[in-house]
Amino acid sequence: MQSSTSTPEIHLRTPSSQPSPSPKVKSPPKPTSIPTPFSYYPSDDGTDENLLILLHGLGDTHIPFSKLGKQFKLPQTAVLAIRAPEQYVSLPFSPPQDSTYTISALSFHILNPI
Repeated sequence: MQSSTSTPEIHLRTPSSQPSPSPKVKSPPKPTSIPTPFSYYPSDDGTDENLLILLHGLGDTHIPFSKLGKQFKLPQTAVLAIRAPEQYVSLPFSPPQDSTYTISALSFHILNPI
């Protein structure tokens, strides 16, 4: 019979007999593997355990977001900023712009000056 005040079990991983490769560096994506322009930066500390993926909004590009991701300097984190596929999305009185999504469901109302 177990008491209600029992301490929880703690399981620790024992070190494996073979050392893990250090640092864990993954190869960057190849330009042919992603069908749209992108920027990739490996982590500053040389260990790429995580990947931060950044997508831009309407009319922007991947470049400022790749710089932003690099400025975060997240430990063990590589940065991948992807440019949206070219979709000719346009707002009223605006040239076509890149977008990751369509905005056809949005409605726009032009305000008349008072």
